[in-house]
Amino acid sequence: MHAPGHRRKTLAHPDLGRVRVNCDVLAVPEDDQQIVFVTADPGTPSARALRHLARVSPARERETPERAPQ
Repeated sequence: MHAPGHRRKTLAHPDLGRVRVNCDVLAVPEDDQQIVFVTADPGTPSARALRHLARVSPARERETPERAPQ
């Protein structure tokens, strides 16, 4: 786990090349979990690359199975 805060990372995507993203990590109070937001600066080639990936993602084509009640 990482300490909460802001980081910048550069990812090497096999088709899109280098994608620079912002990672904001928020701790969930009284839990052992974190929420990570991955974004790109608006108007940048990285933002366009993330939008492209969102449109062509195979995950969007698959149906998500219903979760069983716990």
